[in-house]
Amino acid sequence: MSTDVRQHLEDLENDWEDEEVTEGGGDFFKLPDGSYDVKIVETEVGLSQKDNLQIVYTLKIVDGEYKNKEVKKFASLQSGRLGWAKGDLNKIGVKIPERLKDLPEVLDSDVTDLLVVIDVKNTKGKDGIEYNNIYFAKSLSNSNGSKDSSEAKAQKISSSKNGKKAIFKEGRKKYTGTVISEENEDGDVEFEVDEIEEIWDVPLNELKFVKEEVEEKTAKRRRSK
Repeated sequence: MSTDVRQHLEDLENDWEDEEVTEGGGDFFKLPDGSYDVKIVETEVGLSQKDNLQIVYTLKIVDGEYKNKEVKKFASLQSGRLGWAKGDLNKIGVKIPERLKDLPEVLDSDVTDLLVVIDVKNTKGKDGIEYNNIYFAKSLSNSNGSKDSSEAKAQKISSSKNGKKAIFKEGRKKYTGTVISEENEDGDVEFEVDEIEEIWDVPLNELKFVKEEVEEKTAKRRRSK
């Protein structure tokens, strides 16, 4: 933590103690309205381009269309806005530090690696620019930063594609094969290609499973009638 940041924290110490918890969010770009499961992969207390103290949360989406995309959430640490920063911590089940100077340590030890749900709402500012407003909704993590065992087990059973037939499209060519591993941290699986008897690492979200392919073709036939 830089000397400038430390000084800003000390200057705001009294305001941190006085301001009540307020629940809200920050902003990041280009996510549609909705709820997303994310992992907080990094937190940092620093200065904005306007030299204002802020928290920067780096959030990685863990499933769905935007899986593995990273977005930013900014929480102001200016006087009059500190309650919102407290509200963020409150929403995700993190104990609010009594002293503002302890915030960076709490973010690093208790917030980084948490799995949480965020709500996103698009709004247009007075400047005509559209912003994505982000709100922490709830935590999906236990005290160790991992999903509760019952929830994690249920999710793994429902989402596992290991052993299933699928189609991988590369350019105009389609390859049929079988998924032979669980999804790794990068979102890839091992895919055994039938025609050439090779095993490829491919993104899980780029595979179309045989059942899905049949359902899609059936739907197209129905629409064409």
